[in-house]
Amino acid sequence: MKRTLSLSLALMMLLLSVSCGDTSSDGGKDTTASGGAEQTTATDTEAPKSLLDDLGEKNFEGRTFTFLDSNGNPSAHVNIPGDSENGDIINDSLYERDLYLEDRYNVKINYVETNDSNLGCTNVKNSVLSGDNEYDFIMSRAMGGCLDSLATDGSLANLCDIPYLSLTENWWSHYMYDNLRIDNKMYFTTGDITPTMYQMPACVYINRDLAEDYQVDTDFASLVLDGKWTFDALNQVVADKDKDLNGDGVYNEDDDFFGFAVQMHGLMTQSLLCGAGVNLSSVTDDGSDIVIDYSGDRTASVIEKIQQLIPQHIVYSGSGVQVRKIFTENRSIAMMHFVEASMISLRDMKSDYYILPVPKFDENQEDYRSVVNPWINAFAAIPLNADAEFSGFITEAMARYSYENIRPKAYDITYKVKMTRDEHGAEMLDVIFNNVYLDFNCIYDFGKTRTKLDEVVIHNAPLTSTMAAVQNAANSEIAKFISNWDAE
Repeated sequence: MKRTLSLSLALMMLLLSVSCGDTSSDGGKDTTASGGAEQTTATDTEAPKSLLDDLGEKNFEGRTFTFLDSNGNPSAHVNIPGDSENGDIINDSLYERDLYLEDRYNVKINYVETNDSNLGCTNVKNSVLSGDNEYDFIMSRAMGGCLDSLATDGSLANLCDIPYLSLTENWWSHYMYDNLRIDNKMYFTTGDITPTMYQMPACVYINRDLAEDYQVDTDFASLVLDGKWTFDALNQVVADKDKDLNGDGVYNEDDDFFGFAVQMHGLMTQSLLCGAGVNLSSVTDDGSDIVIDYSGDRTASVIEKIQQLIPQHIVYSGSGVQVRKIFTENRSIAMMHFVEASMISLRDMKSDYYILPVPKFDENQEDYRSVVNPWINAFAAIPLNADAEFSGFITEAMARYSYENIRPKAYDITYKVKMTRDEHGAEMLDVIFNNVYLDFNCIYDFGKTRTKLDEVVIHNAPLTSTMAAVQNAANSEIAKFISNWDAE
Protein backbone atom coordinates (compact mmCIF):
# COMPACT_ATOMS: atom_id res chain seq x y z
CA MET A 1 0.00 0.00 0.00
CA LYS A 2 1.50 3.27 -1.09
CA ARG A 3 0.98 6.20 1.16
CA THR A 4 2.21 9.77 1.02
CA LEU A 5 3.68 10.73 4.36
CA SER A 6 2.19 14.15 4.54
CA LEU A 7 1.39 14.62 8.20
CA SER A 8 1.94 18.17 9.26
CA LEU A 9 3.26 19.14 12.67
CA ALA A 10 -0.19 20.44 13.50
CA LEU A 11 -1.77 17.05 12.88
CA MET A 12 0.88 15.34 14.95
CA MET A 13 0.14 17.63 17.85
CA LEU A 14 -3.56 17.04 17.44
CA LEU A 15 -3.15 13.29 17.65
CA LEU A 16 -0.98 13.63 20.71
CA SER A 17 -3.46 15.94 22.35
CA VAL A 18 -6.25 13.36 22.24
CA SER A 19 -4.16 10.50 23.61
CA CYS A 20 -5.00 8.84 26.92
CA GLY A 21 -1.50 9.26 28.37
CA ASP A 22 -0.70 10.96 31.64
CA THR A 23 -0.64 14.71 31.72
CA SER A 24 1.23 17.11 33.90
CA SER A 25 -0.45 17.80 37.22
CA ASP A 26 -1.23 21.43 36.43
CA GLY A 27 -2.07 20.92 32.75
CA GLY A 28 0.67 23.40 31.79
CA LYS A 29 -1.38 26.41 32.85
CA ASP A 30 0.09 29.67 33.98
CA THR A 31 -2.22 30.52 36.87
CA THR A 32 -0.81 33.98 37.46
CA ALA A 33 -3.82 36.16 38.15
CA SER A 34 -4.64 38.92 35.70
CA GLY A 35 -8.00 40.46 36.27
CA GLY A 36 -9.04 37.28 38.10
CA ALA A 37 -8.65 35.06 34.98
CA GLU A 38 -6.24 32.22 34.32
CA GLN A 39 -3.67 32.86 31.63
CA THR A 40 -2.53 30.09 29.32
CA THR A 41 0.08 30.59 26.64
CA ALA A 42 1.30 28.33 23.89
CA THR A 43 4.86 28.51 25.16
CA ASP A 44 4.14 27.10 28.60
CA THR A 45 1.52 24.46 27.63
CA GLU A 46 3.02 20.97 27.66
CA ALA A 47 1.74 18.32 25.26
CA PRO A 48 0.24 15.30 27.06
CA LYS A 49 2.61 12.39 27.35
CA SER A 50 1.97 9.46 25.05
CA LEU A 51 2.72 5.79 25.69
CA LEU A 52 4.89 6.00 22.59
CA ASP A 53 7.16 8.46 24.37
CA ASP A 54 8.13 5.72 26.82
CA LEU A 55 8.99 3.43 23.92
CA GLY A 56 11.67 5.83 22.71
CA GLU A 57 12.46 7.25 19.30
CA LYS A 58 13.67 5.44 16.20
CA ASN A 59 14.44 6.32 12.61
CA PHE A 60 14.18 3.27 10.39
CA GLU A 61 15.16 5.21 7.27
CA GLY A 62 12.18 4.11 5.19
CA ARG A 63 12.44 0.40 6.00
CA THR A 64 9.34 -1.71 5.18
CA PHE A 65 7.41 -3.52 7.90
CA THR A 66 5.40 -6.34 6.29
CA PHE A 67 2.22 -7.29 8.14
CA LEU A 68 0.59 -10.55 6.96
CA ASP A 69 -3.15 -10.69 7.61
CA SER A 70 -3.80 -14.43 7.32
CA ASN A 71 -7.52 -14.00 7.56
CA GLY A 72 -10.33 -16.21 6.32
CA ASN A 73 -12.99 -13.63 7.12
CA PRO A 74 -11.56 -10.16 6.42
CA SER A 75 -14.95 -8.51 5.99
CA ALA A 76 -15.85 -9.33 9.61
CA HIS A 77 -12.38 -9.43 11.16
CA VAL A 78 -10.92 -6.12 10.04
CA ASN A 79 -7.24 -6.01 10.99
CA ILE A 80 -5.91 -3.71 8.28
CA PRO A 81 -7.02 -0.44 6.68
CA GLY A 82 -7.80 0.26 3.06
CA ASP A 83 -5.78 2.55 0.83
CA SER A 84 -7.54 5.65 2.10
CA GLU A 85 -9.98 6.96 4.67
CA ASN A 86 -13.61 6.17 3.87
CA GLY A 87 -15.61 7.33 6.89
CA ASP A 88 -15.64 3.93 8.60
CA ILE A 89 -14.48 4.16 12.24
CA ILE A 90 -12.30 1.05 12.12
CA ASN A 91 -10.73 1.71 8.72
CA ASP A 92 -10.01 5.36 9.41
CA SER A 93 -8.59 4.67 12.88
CA LEU A 94 -6.15 2.12 11.49
CA TYR A 95 -5.28 4.35 8.56
CA GLU A 96 -4.53 7.27 10.88
CA ARG A 97 -2.46 5.00 13.13
CA ASP A 98 -0.29 3.79 10.29
CA LEU A 99 0.17 7.25 8.82
CA TYR A 100 1.26 8.57 12.19
CA LEU A 101 3.68 5.71 12.92
CA GLU A 102 5.15 5.85 9.42
CA ASP A 103 5.90 9.51 9.87
CA ARG A 104 7.17 9.29 13.43
CA TYR A 105 9.53 6.38 12.84
CA ASN A 106 10.30 6.83 9.13
CA VAL A 107 8.97 3.36 8.32
CA LYS A 108 6.77 1.97 5.55
CA ILE A 109 3.93 -0.31 6.70
CA ASN A 110 3.07 -2.84 4.00
CA TYR A 111 0.10 -5.21 4.23
CA VAL A 112 -0.22 -8.63 2.63
CA GLU A 113 -3.69 -10.12 2.90
CA THR A 114 -4.44 -13.82 2.43
CA ASN A 115 -8.15 -14.63 2.51
CA ASP A 116 -7.45 -18.18 3.65
CA SER A 117 -6.12 -18.51 7.20
CA ASN A 118 -4.48 -21.89 6.63
CA LEU A 119 -2.83 -20.80 3.38
CA GLY A 120 -1.38 -17.70 4.99
CA CYS A 121 0.06 -19.73 7.85
CA THR A 122 1.50 -22.21 5.37
CA ASN A 123 3.18 -19.30 3.59
CA VAL A 124 4.79 -18.24 6.85
CA LYS A 125 6.08 -21.76 7.46
CA ASN A 126 7.50 -21.93 3.94
CA SER A 127 9.13 -18.53 4.36
CA VAL A 128 10.85 -19.69 7.54
CA LEU A 129 11.96 -22.99 5.98
CA SER A 130 13.40 -21.21 2.95
CA GLY A 131 15.27 -18.70 5.09
CA ASP A 132 13.44 -15.72 3.64
CA ASN A 133 12.51 -12.74 5.75
CA GLU A 134 9.25 -12.19 3.91
CA TYR A 135 7.07 -11.21 6.88
CA ASP A 136 7.70 -9.16 9.99
CA PHE A 137 4.39 -9.92 11.68
CA ILE A 138 1.42 -12.25 11.23
CA MET A 139 -2.16 -12.06 12.43
CA SER A 140 -4.44 -15.07 12.17
CA ARG A 141 -6.66 -17.37 14.22
CA ALA A 142 -5.30 -19.39 17.12
CA MET A 143 -6.60 -22.82 16.13
CA GLY A 144 -7.63 -24.94 13.19
CA GLY A 145 -4.12 -25.50 11.87
CA CYS A 146 -3.03 -21.87 11.98
CA LEU A 147 -1.00 -20.25 14.77
CA ASP A 148 -1.60 -23.31 16.95
CA SER A 149 0.36 -25.38 14.42
CA LEU A 150 3.02 -22.76 13.69
CA ALA A 151 3.74 -22.53 17.43
CA THR A 152 4.66 -26.20 17.65
CA ASP A 153 6.51 -26.66 14.34
CA GLY A 154 9.18 -24.05 14.97
CA SER A 155 7.86 -21.31 12.66
CA LEU A 156 7.26 -18.58 15.24
CA ALA A 157 9.53 -16.45 17.38
CA ASN A 158 9.31 -16.61 21.15
CA LEU A 159 7.53 -13.37 22.04
CA CYS A 160 9.18 -13.37 25.46
CA ASP A 161 12.54 -12.87 23.75
CA ILE A 162 11.39 -10.08 21.45
CA PRO A 163 12.70 -6.64 22.48
CA TYR A 164 10.24 -3.85 23.28
CA LEU A 165 7.17 -6.09 23.71
CA SER A 166 5.50 -5.36 27.06
CA LEU A 167 3.30 -8.44 27.25
CA THR A 168 1.99 -7.80 30.76
CA GLU A 169 0.55 -4.37 29.96
CA ASN A 170 -3.12 -3.72 29.26
CA TRP A 171 -2.67 -3.44 25.51
CA TRP A 172 -1.79 -7.16 25.54
CA SER A 173 -3.72 -9.92 27.33
CA HIS A 174 -2.19 -10.54 30.75
CA TYR A 175 -4.22 -13.75 31.08
CA MET A 176 -2.70 -15.11 27.90
CA TYR A 177 0.74 -14.18 29.16
CA ASP A 178 0.07 -16.30 32.23
CA ASN A 179 -1.66 -19.20 30.47
CA LEU A 180 0.04 -19.54 27.07
CA ARG A 181 3.65 -19.54 28.25
CA ILE A 182 5.75 -22.65 28.93
CA ASP A 183 9.40 -22.38 30.02
CA ASN A 184 9.10 -18.66 29.33
CA LYS A 185 8.21 -19.35 25.72
CA MET A 186 5.10 -17.83 24.20
CA TYR A 187 4.31 -17.67 20.50
CA PHE A 188 1.03 -15.80 20.07
CA THR A 189 -1.27 -13.47 21.98
CA THR A 190 -3.86 -10.79 21.31
CA GLY A 191 -4.57 -7.24 22.29
CA ASP A 192 -5.44 -3.75 21.11
CA ILE A 193 -3.15 -4.00 18.11
CA THR A 194 -6.29 -5.07 16.22
CA PRO A 195 -9.82 -3.70 16.65
CA THR A 196 -11.00 -7.24 15.95
CA MET A 197 -10.03 -7.91 19.56
CA TYR A 198 -13.10 -5.89 20.51
CA GLN A 199 -15.29 -8.54 18.87
CA MET A 200 -13.68 -11.61 20.43
CA PRO A 201 -14.65 -11.79 24.11
CA ALA A 202 -17.64 -13.66 25.47
CA CYS A 203 -20.21 -11.50 27.20
CA VAL A 204 -23.79 -11.36 28.43
CA TYR A 205 -26.45 -9.14 26.88
CA ILE A 206 -29.44 -7.83 28.82
CA ASN A 207 -32.48 -6.51 26.96
CA ARG A 208 -33.13 -3.17 28.66
CA ASP A 209 -36.73 -2.87 27.50
CA LEU A 210 -37.66 -6.36 28.70
CA ALA A 211 -35.84 -5.81 31.97
CA GLU A 212 -38.04 -2.78 32.52
CA ASP A 213 -41.17 -4.68 31.51
CA TYR A 214 -40.37 -7.41 34.02
CA GLN A 215 -39.58 -4.81 36.69
CA VAL A 216 -35.96 -5.84 36.99
CA ASP A 217 -34.71 -3.01 39.17
CA THR A 218 -31.01 -3.75 38.95
CA ASP A 219 -28.08 -1.37 38.57
CA PHE A 220 -25.99 -3.71 36.44
CA ALA A 221 -23.02 -1.36 36.12
CA SER A 222 -22.72 -1.03 39.89
CA LEU A 223 -22.95 -4.79 40.29
CA VAL A 224 -20.10 -5.28 37.82
CA LEU A 225 -17.88 -2.53 39.21
CA ASP A 226 -18.48 -3.65 42.79
CA GLY A 227 -17.53 -7.23 41.92
CA LYS A 228 -21.05 -8.51 42.57
CA TRP A 229 -22.06 -9.56 39.06
CA THR A 230 -22.28 -13.31 39.72
CA PHE A 231 -24.20 -16.37 38.51
CA ASP A 232 -26.68 -15.78 41.30
CA ALA A 233 -27.17 -12.15 40.26
CA LEU A 234 -27.86 -13.21 36.66
CA ASN A 235 -30.15 -15.99 37.83
CA GLN A 236 -32.26 -13.47 39.75
CA VAL A 237 -32.90 -11.71 36.45
CA VAL A 238 -33.69 -14.74 34.26
CA ALA A 239 -35.05 -17.44 36.58
CA ASP A 240 -38.62 -18.64 35.96
CA LYS A 241 -39.05 -16.34 32.95
CA ASP A 242 -39.35 -19.08 30.29
CA LYS A 243 -42.75 -19.28 28.65
CA ASP A 244 -44.28 -21.83 26.30
CA LEU A 245 -46.08 -19.18 24.31
CA ASN A 246 -47.90 -21.48 21.88
CA GLY A 247 -48.88 -23.93 24.59
CA ASP A 248 -47.66 -27.02 22.78
CA GLY A 249 -45.74 -28.30 25.79
CA VAL A 250 -42.39 -27.95 24.02
CA TYR A 251 -39.94 -25.06 24.18
CA ASN A 252 -39.39 -24.08 20.59
CA GLU A 253 -36.65 -21.74 19.44
CA ASP A 254 -38.89 -20.19 16.81
CA ASP A 255 -41.76 -18.91 18.89
CA ASP A 256 -41.30 -19.34 22.66
CA PHE A 257 -39.84 -17.02 25.30
CA PHE A 258 -36.64 -17.63 27.26
CA GLY A 259 -35.17 -15.96 30.30
CA PHE A 260 -31.64 -16.75 29.11
CA ALA A 261 -30.88 -17.73 25.50
CA VAL A 262 -27.57 -19.47 24.94
CA GLN A 263 -26.07 -21.81 22.38
CA MET A 264 -24.96 -24.31 24.96
CA HIS A 265 -22.02 -26.24 23.63
CA GLY A 266 -18.31 -25.81 22.92
CA LEU A 267 -17.32 -22.18 23.14
CA MET A 268 -20.23 -21.19 25.36
CA THR A 269 -19.57 -24.02 27.81
CA GLN A 270 -15.95 -23.03 28.23
CA SER A 271 -16.88 -19.34 28.36
CA LEU A 272 -19.15 -19.91 31.35
CA LEU A 273 -16.68 -22.24 33.07
CA CYS A 274 -13.66 -20.00 32.57
CA GLY A 275 -15.66 -16.90 33.38
CA ALA A 276 -16.45 -18.51 36.72
CA GLY A 277 -12.76 -19.07 37.42
CA VAL A 278 -12.34 -22.66 36.20
CA ASN A 279 -9.14 -23.15 34.21
CA LEU A 280 -9.48 -25.67 31.41
CA SER A 281 -5.73 -26.06 31.86
CA SER A 282 -3.14 -24.48 34.13
CA VAL A 283 0.59 -23.93 33.87
CA THR A 284 2.52 -25.20 36.87
CA ASP A 285 4.11 -22.68 39.22
CA ASP A 286 7.58 -23.35 37.79
CA GLY A 287 6.23 -22.74 34.28
CA SER A 288 7.38 -26.08 32.92
CA ASP A 289 4.24 -28.17 32.58
CA ILE A 290 0.51 -28.07 31.85
CA VAL A 291 -2.00 -29.54 34.28
CA ILE A 292 -5.61 -30.47 33.67
CA ASP A 293 -7.48 -30.96 36.93
CA TYR A 294 -11.23 -30.63 37.29
CA SER A 295 -11.38 -32.32 40.67
CA GLY A 296 -12.37 -30.43 43.76
CA ASP A 297 -15.57 -29.06 45.14
CA ARG A 298 -15.33 -25.68 43.40
CA THR A 299 -15.44 -27.04 39.85
CA ALA A 300 -18.39 -29.25 40.75
CA SER A 301 -20.14 -26.25 42.31
CA VAL A 302 -19.55 -24.12 39.20
CA ILE A 303 -21.04 -26.83 36.98
CA GLU A 304 -24.05 -27.12 39.27
CA LYS A 305 -24.60 -23.34 39.12
CA ILE A 306 -24.44 -23.38 35.31
CA GLN A 307 -26.99 -26.19 35.19
CA GLN A 308 -29.28 -24.21 37.49
CA LEU A 309 -28.84 -21.11 35.36
CA ILE A 310 -29.60 -22.94 32.11
CA PRO A 311 -32.44 -25.46 32.56
CA GLN A 312 -32.58 -28.47 30.28
CA HIS A 313 -35.23 -26.97 27.98
CA ILE A 314 -33.04 -23.98 27.07
CA VAL A 315 -31.36 -23.84 23.66
CA TYR A 316 -28.51 -26.36 23.63
CA SER A 317 -27.96 -27.47 20.07
CA GLY A 318 -29.42 -24.48 18.30
CA SER A 319 -27.13 -22.35 16.18
CA GLY A 320 -25.65 -19.06 17.31
CA VAL A 321 -27.74 -17.40 14.61
CA GLN A 322 -30.90 -18.79 16.19
CA VAL A 323 -29.91 -17.59 19.65
CA ARG A 324 -29.27 -14.08 18.35
CA LYS A 325 -32.62 -14.16 16.54
CA ILE A 326 -34.41 -14.99 19.80
CA PHE A 327 -32.76 -12.01 21.47
CA THR A 328 -33.38 -9.51 18.69
CA GLU A 329 -37.04 -10.53 18.55
CA ASN A 330 -37.44 -9.66 22.25
CA ARG A 331 -37.99 -13.29 23.17
CA SER A 332 -35.29 -13.46 25.84
CA ILE A 333 -34.27 -11.12 28.64
CA ALA A 334 -30.62 -12.19 28.45
CA MET A 335 -28.33 -13.77 25.89
CA MET A 336 -24.87 -15.28 26.05
CA HIS A 337 -22.63 -14.66 23.06
CA PHE A 338 -19.56 -12.74 21.95
CA VAL A 339 -19.20 -8.99 21.64
CA GLU A 340 -19.17 -9.38 17.86
CA ALA A 341 -22.92 -10.09 17.97
CA SER A 342 -23.51 -6.39 18.66
CA MET A 343 -21.69 -5.50 15.45
CA ILE A 344 -23.43 -8.05 13.26
CA SER A 345 -26.78 -9.38 14.47
CA LEU A 346 -27.90 -6.65 16.85
CA ARG A 347 -27.26 -3.59 14.71
CA ASP A 348 -30.91 -3.22 13.72
CA MET A 349 -32.39 -4.41 17.00
CA LYS A 350 -35.09 -1.96 18.09
CA SER A 351 -34.76 -2.55 21.83
CA ASP A 352 -31.65 -1.32 23.57
CA TYR A 353 -29.41 -3.57 25.61
CA TYR A 354 -26.55 -3.74 28.06
CA ILE A 355 -23.28 -5.53 27.32
CA LEU A 356 -21.87 -7.06 30.51
CA PRO A 357 -18.93 -9.35 31.30
CA VAL A 358 -19.49 -13.05 31.91
CA PRO A 359 -20.58 -13.35 35.56
CA LYS A 360 -18.22 -14.53 38.25
CA PHE A 361 -19.00 -17.68 40.23
CA ASP A 362 -19.35 -15.67 43.42
CA GLU A 363 -18.14 -12.45 45.00
CA ASN A 364 -15.00 -14.16 46.36
CA GLN A 365 -13.70 -14.65 42.82
CA GLU A 366 -11.06 -12.00 42.27
CA ASP A 367 -11.59 -10.98 38.62
CA TYR A 368 -13.98 -11.28 35.73
CA ARG A 369 -12.70 -13.35 32.83
CA SER A 370 -13.94 -13.16 29.24
CA VAL A 371 -12.94 -16.06 27.03
CA VAL A 372 -12.05 -15.00 23.51
CA ASN A 373 -13.08 -16.98 20.47
CA PRO A 374 -9.88 -18.66 19.20
CA TRP A 375 -11.44 -19.04 15.73
CA ILE A 376 -11.43 -15.28 15.20
CA ASN A 377 -8.52 -13.94 13.14
CA ALA A 378 -7.07 -11.60 15.75
CA PHE A 379 -4.02 -13.31 17.25
CA ALA A 380 -0.60 -11.76 16.88
CA ALA A 381 2.68 -13.55 16.21
CA ILE A 382 6.14 -12.86 14.79
CA PRO A 383 7.81 -15.29 12.36
CA LEU A 384 10.94 -17.01 13.60
CA ASN A 385 13.31 -15.39 11.09
CA ALA A 386 12.03 -11.82 11.47
CA ASP A 387 14.37 -9.10 12.72
CA ALA A 388 13.48 -9.17 16.42
CA GLU A 389 14.46 -5.55 17.15
CA PHE A 390 12.58 -4.13 14.18
CA SER A 391 9.49 -6.33 14.43
CA GLY A 392 9.30 -5.92 18.18
CA PHE A 393 9.47 -2.14 18.08
CA ILE A 394 6.85 -1.59 15.36
CA THR A 395 4.54 -4.26 16.80
CA GLU A 396 4.68 -2.63 20.23
CA ALA A 397 4.22 0.83 18.76
CA MET A 398 1.10 -0.34 16.92
CA ALA A 399 -0.30 -1.87 20.10
CA ARG A 400 0.41 1.18 22.25
CA TYR A 401 -1.02 3.64 19.76
CA SER A 402 -4.12 1.47 19.33
CA TYR A 403 -4.71 1.20 23.06
CA GLU A 404 -4.34 4.93 23.47
CA ASN A 405 -6.23 6.18 20.42
CA ILE A 406 -8.42 3.41 19.01
CA ARG A 407 -9.72 1.74 22.15
CA PRO A 408 -11.53 4.95 23.26
CA LYS A 409 -13.56 4.53 20.07
CA ALA A 410 -14.39 0.91 20.83
CA TYR A 411 -17.73 1.88 22.32
CA ASP A 412 -18.83 3.41 19.02
CA ILE A 413 -17.25 0.54 17.08
CA THR A 414 -19.16 -2.00 19.15
CA TYR A 415 -22.54 -0.33 19.17
CA LYS A 416 -22.27 0.90 15.59
CA VAL A 417 -25.59 2.52 14.67
CA LYS A 418 -27.24 2.26 18.09
CA MET A 419 -28.74 5.63 18.98
CA THR A 420 -29.30 5.07 22.69
CA ARG A 421 -26.21 5.06 24.83
CA ASP A 422 -25.70 3.46 28.22
CA GLU A 423 -23.64 5.90 30.23
CA HIS A 424 -21.63 3.06 31.78
CA GLY A 425 -21.23 1.07 28.55
CA ALA A 426 -17.62 2.10 28.01
CA GLU A 427 -16.72 1.02 31.54
CA MET A 428 -18.33 -2.39 30.98
CA LEU A 429 -16.40 -2.85 27.76
CA ASP A 430 -13.16 -1.93 29.52
CA VAL A 431 -13.82 -4.60 32.15
CA ILE A 432 -14.33 -7.10 29.34
CA PHE A 433 -11.37 -6.05 27.20
CA ASN A 434 -8.96 -5.85 30.13
CA ASN A 435 -9.70 -9.44 31.12
CA VAL A 436 -9.73 -11.42 27.89
CA TYR A 437 -8.87 -15.04 28.64
CA LEU A 438 -7.58 -18.12 26.89
CA ASP A 439 -5.61 -21.15 28.04
CA PHE A 440 -3.91 -24.02 26.23
CA ASN A 441 -6.81 -26.45 26.55
CA CYS A 442 -9.25 -23.94 25.08
CA ILE A 443 -7.21 -24.32 21.89
CA TYR A 444 -5.67 -27.80 21.88
CA ASP A 445 -8.35 -29.91 23.65
CA PHE A 446 -5.83 -32.36 25.11
CA GLY A 447 -7.28 -35.88 25.18
CA LYS A 448 -10.70 -34.42 24.28
CA THR A 449 -11.00 -33.18 27.85
CA ARG A 450 -12.56 -29.90 26.74
CA THR A 451 -15.07 -31.77 24.60
CA LYS A 452 -15.94 -34.07 27.49
CA LEU A 453 -16.83 -31.09 29.64
CA ASP A 454 -19.80 -30.51 27.31
CA GLU A 455 -21.11 -33.94 28.24
CA VAL A 456 -20.76 -33.12 31.91
CA VAL A 457 -22.25 -29.63 31.86
CA ILE A 458 -24.99 -30.17 29.30
CA HIS A 459 -25.90 -33.83 29.58
CA ASN A 460 -25.16 -34.42 33.27
CA ALA A 461 -22.42 -36.99 32.71
CA PRO A 462 -20.58 -37.70 35.99
CA LEU A 463 -17.64 -35.32 36.28
CA THR A 464 -15.06 -37.54 37.99
CA SER A 465 -15.43 -40.73 35.96
CA THR A 466 -15.91 -38.91 32.65
CA MET A 467 -12.68 -36.97 33.04
CA ALA A 468 -10.76 -39.91 34.50
CA ALA A 469 -11.49 -41.89 31.33
CA VAL A 470 -9.52 -39.43 29.19
CA GLN A 471 -6.85 -38.30 31.66
CA ASN A 472 -4.11 -40.65 30.40
CA ALA A 473 -4.67 -39.57 26.80
CA ALA A 474 -4.53 -35.93 27.91
CA ASN A 475 -1.26 -36.45 29.79
CA SER A 476 0.31 -38.14 26.78
CA GLU A 477 -0.73 -35.36 24.41
CA ILE A 478 0.51 -32.70 26.83
CA ALA A 479 3.95 -34.33 27.06
CA LYS A 480 4.27 -34.40 23.26
CA PHE A 481 2.98 -30.85 23.01
CA ILE A 482 5.52 -29.46 25.49
CA SER A 483 8.33 -31.24 23.67
CA ASN A 484 7.34 -29.51 20.44
CA TRP A 485 6.72 -26.17 22.18
CA ASP A 486 10.20 -26.24 23.70
CA ALA A 487 11.98 -27.36 20.55
CA GLU A 488 14.54 -24.85 19.28
